[in-house]
Amino acid sequence: MAPGANGTLVPTGLPGLAHWIKHRWQQDEERLEWSPEYAPGFAEVSAFISSDTEGGLYRRFRELSARNILYMQSELASLEADLLAMDREDLANTDTAQRMMNERAAKDWDTLSTLSGSNGPQPANVRQKRRMGYIMSMRRLVKAYQKAVCLDQQVAVLPSPTSAYLKSFRAFVKMKKGAISLRGPQLDEIEQSEYVVTYKAPEVDRLTTLIEAAIMDSGISLFEVSI
Repeated sequence: MAPGANGTLVPTGLPGLAHWIKHRWQQDEERLEWSPEYAPGFAEVSAFISSDTEGGLYRRFRELSARNILYMQSELASLEADLLAMDREDLANTDTAQRMMNERAAKDWDTLSTLSGSNGPQPANVRQKRRMGYIMSMRRLVKAYQKAVCLDQQVAVLPSPTSAYLKSFRAFVKMKKGAISLRGPQLDEIEQSEYVVTYKAPEVDRLTTLIEAAIMDSGISLFEVSI
């Protein structure tokens, strides 16, 4: 045995290494012999993806996330245009009384709140009420937009599943004849890069990774699945 890249003991020599890899695959194969205590469907799949040192297998939904952010971006751009247009109207206003009131509201939050009807039952100034509506919408939308952008970045850097783990998951789904019914691509049809895992075992040494990849690429069947 020799220390691996992550400090774990790894067998030395090809015979020992091959035995170790076989043992790891046997562990994956045993996971496919799933206990009947789990109800079929969501319960069974959730138990499977949370039962190992690598798991929490979910879709990134990258295109939907990008579209959601673009919708919010467009909504904010529209709101920004409305606020800037109101500012330009205030600057161009030639009515002295209106101009003074607008200036006070632009400089003092309490004045704006009072004129917009936010601070009491007094009648609201229509223009300042509209401005306050824009401000409240801006406060809510900017927060949601920035949160969505940050979450998109966090999901983007989550790791994809290893080929071995994804292979065992696809074999499990195939054995369960779909496991969960979905519109569009099924669970075992999703590309590796579209999946993320939320927790993952430390990487094994480079030699083991290369040998595992070579054996999987050779087309050797790891699991016997009866449909």
